[in-house]
Amino acid sequence: MDDIIMEVEKILKEKDENREKLIINSREIIRRSGNAILAFHRRDLDKTLSLLNQAREILETSLNICERFPEYKHIGPLPQAMQEYAEAIITISLIKDGKMPSLNEVGVTVESYIAGLADSVGEIRRQILDSLREDRIEEAERLLNFMDEIYWLLKGLEYFKNLVPGLKRKVDLIRKMVEETRSDITLAYHGRLIRNSIREVERDENNERNIEKS
Repeated sequence: MDDIIMEVEKILKEKDENREKLIINSREIIRRSGNAILAFHRRDLDKTLSLLNQAREILETSLNICERFPEYKHIGPLPQAMQEYAEAIITISLIKDGKMPSLNEVGVTVESYIAGLADSVGEIRRQILDSLREDRIEEAERLLNFMDEIYWLLKGLEYFKNLVPGLKRKVDLIRKMVEETRSDITLAYHGRLIRNSIREVERDENNERNIEKS
């Protein structure tokens, strides 16, 4: 009996120690992933890639721990960290390269991948608003297409909502964001037309004044 208890205690101690490691690692993954997105929006690509690489290394260390205790992939702090990392990778890849990274490329669980994909829409919208402020309407339209594609992709997975907590709510929020963003782009486009019309009128008036002077 004592030998059995000692063996059980040893396993539980090892499991608890690794749980503590995962708590620390998860915080760092979340921090670096969030900072990578911020750096990307600030157009600091070197810092973005450095932070993503750091987050990736910590994630790989954490997944190695999960080989011994696979349940930690689905409980505890790591699922949220994987979700934040997936969001960063997907957001940056879509905006920068126009490419959706696969589940295997991101290297997280399917639940974290789907949740990260859904959350990336908010960051894409933020990039669109930045583009509109700079009158880069064509770029905004390109990114809106990604938002729309993500919406329809996740909409098709809604029947798995019991496997991915909060999926239906996320899909509803994405639909609202897509509609609002489409409206923002339409307003920006009309604003550009008005500005161009005003410039044409001013140019014509200047031409007329020049003719009168001559």
